[in-house]
Parts: sequence; structure tokens; C-alpha cells
Amino acid sequence: MRSIDKVLNYETPTKPSAATLPVELIQMVYGHLGPTDFNAARHTCHSWMTASLDYDLLIQQLKRGGWWSTTSTLPTLFQEWRHHWPMSRFLARGVYRNVCWENDPPLSVAVSPNGQCVAFGSAKGVELYWRDINTGQDMNRYFSLTLPSEVLHFLPPRRNIDSPHKLRLISSPGRAPGTTSASMTQVGSTRPSSGTWFTLTGRFRSAGSKDVAGHCRAIPLSDGHHILFTDEETGLVCVGADQPVGSAEKLSRKFVLEPPSGHHSPCTLYAAASDLENGARIAATYGNDIVLYSVPIDALRYSTAQQEETLRPLDEPFADLETADVLRHPTSNAAAIREAMFEAEGVARFDKLNMIWAHWLPASGDQKPEKVDDIWPLRISGVYVGSLETPVALAVHAGAAITVWAFGQDGREAVWCV
Repeated sequence: MRSIDKVLNYETPTKPSAATLPVELIQMVYGHLGPTDFNAARHTCHSWMTASLDYDLLIQQLKRGGWWSTTSTLPTLFQEWRHHWPMSRFLARGVYRNVCWENDPPLSVAVSPNGQCVAFGSAKGVELYWRDINTGQDMNRYFSLTLPSEVLHFLPPRRNIDSPHKLRLISSPGRAPGTTSASMTQVGSTRPSSGTWFTLTGRFRSAGSKDVAGHCRAIPLSDGHHILFTDEETGLVCVGADQPVGSAEKLSRKFVLEPPSGHHSPCTLYAAASDLENGARIAATYGNDIVLYSVPIDALRYSTAQQEETLRPLDEPFADLETADVLRHPTSNAAAIREAMFEAEGVARFDKLNMIWAHWLPASGDQKPEKVDDIWPLRISGVYVGSLETPVALAVHAGAAITVWAFGQDGREAVWCV
């Protein structure tokens, strides 16, 4: 199976004949086009874009599009400077194009945390739009996927790991496809222009396992490490993270949200509060019932430290484990944690993390864990908070109190404070 990065790292082919046409001939073609077709054609390649940056040609297209009166109110920008770039950007903003394809319309949309990129998901792939930070030109790129992109999210940046220009995107179908074969994630990187790059998460078919899950309806938590999703194999809602650590190849099950006792309706909606200071607060619906789950903060911090690789190796046996040392200032640099271990005794760069919960919280399976690797996944029970007829959306806020909003199909809403 070809991965995204293998597709992107192809050798540069010979230029097509259209890219070698004289500038004058390309501009003659532009003279017969309307503004929408003109804006689409000039994004064909670099030479066609360069040929479009002609002052008189841009004036012609602005007049054809009906925007010239607006530009005449900016005399300094368009008349004194006579600069092609401001007019080019103005034209691009005024001309709208269809996203995705006519026979493959968008099913989902996501905006990056920095607000500089928007992604549209469809049944066959994901299309990204962004503005090049060096040239100011609007760019787009399409990535094919094997499963429909019905739920699409940019992942929040991970502290001390992700730069502001690194974007991570996760795509998943809106519901399980009714198969026991899990759907995994693989990662591909591209640098479409200098200064802007993306790490994209696509989905490919693969076999499931005990600790690794295929997912649908994936929603990232605000820490950038953990993801709320529906396990395709079991239909249960889980909180997971990248597996192996530091990659985006698969999702592991860290926490499994147990359905209410005696409830046979599948979970149809879920949402998590952005504030994780006291653990993850998650609301989920089963039929018309809303259930609130609380993922313990100590367990969540231990999982985060695993993802950030800031844990000090454990010396004592698991049976005697009460605390774990975690680097006070998290970093993904493995060298930093090794250096911290050999510093002077008086320098305390590690914090003690409570681990007693690992012996008491229920882990999935019939036997109690005998080593740290057996902790996951933990089973998390919920609390019933209320009901609403045919809920279609949820929201959760965690502060002095936990507030859950539910919105019904008929327009009604309900609010609970816990």
C-alpha cells in the first residue's frame, strides 16, 4: 500500500507542454476567460500564475467580475502603486470556486487552530486551502482517502512539541462500517511552500488488536495528545492516543467509557470540555439519555507523560508502585530527560505523580494488571444527568461547576449543572 509521503516524494516529471507556452500566448487565452475561469486557470502551474500577474489583464478581470468600483476607492493601492499583487489577491477573494468535486461534495469542514488553513472532507478525500505566507497566494491541495471524511478535525498543538506552522489533521467516517476489521491511521508530510507545512492523518484498512483500535467519529481533546472516538470493533466510546508514541500510525485505547447498565442503545453523540485541569469531562448520549463521564486527572497525566516521553523509568516492582517521576517542564526531547536524571541531587526537576489509582481503578479484562503495560485500557463509568427528546448536539464546560448543554432536533435545549 502506498503511503501519502511516498506519493508526495515522487521525482519531478518533465514539464507538460502547457507549462512551456510563451507568456503572450497564455495571456491571450486569459483574454477569452471570465474571472472565475481565469482564477482557476492561473492556478494550473507557476508559469500560468506568473503570466496572470499583468496589471492590464488584472484590471480587465476585475471589471468583468464587477469589482472595479470597489478597487477605485483605494487609489493609493491600485492606481499610484500600480502593483499586481494587491489586485491579484483582491480578485482571488472575490472569485469563489466549488470545493471538492461536483460528484463528491464536501461532507465536513475544519479550521486549523491558527486560522490559516481550512479543510473540507468528502467521501473520497480531503481538500485543504491555505494562503502561502511568503507569496500571499491562495493554495489548495487534495488528498485521497480510503474511507469517507465525514468527521474532520485539526488537532490542537501539543505543548513543547508542535510549532505554530505544524498542522495535524484527523479524518474519520461518521459511523462504523459494520465490519470487525479496524481502520488505522497513517501519516504523510508535505511542504507545499517554504514556511508552511502540514502533517496529515489519513485512514487505511488494517487488522485490529487488543490494544489498538480502528476509529470513527474521532474528536481530539484540547491537549493535542488524546482523541475521543468510537471503537469500530466494539462500538464503545474510547479515549486514545497515538500508538506507537510519537507517530500517527494507529490509535491505542487508553480509557473505555462504559454504557449505562441495562442500556442497549448505542452512543450517538459525545463532546468533551476543553479544560482538562481536573481531568477530562465527557458527555455522551445513549438514546435520549445524557451521561457524564470523568476521566481521572492522575491517569490522564500519566498517559500524557507517556505520550511526551517525560517519565523516569520505574525502579520498584509494579505491586509496590505508588508514585512515578515525571519531568516538571514537559518536552519531547529525550536527551533533556536523560540529562535531568544525572543532575545534582539538590536540583529537583521531577514531580511526583500519584500512581495508586493503577491498583484500584478497573482495567478492561478479567485479571488485575501485574505491570504498568497492563494498565490500559481503564474502564470509566458514567453518571446519568438527564434526558432530552432526540438530541442532535452536545456541549460541555468544566469550571467551578460542570455544565452540560443538549440540543434537540425540535429546537429545544436543556442545561444541567453538576
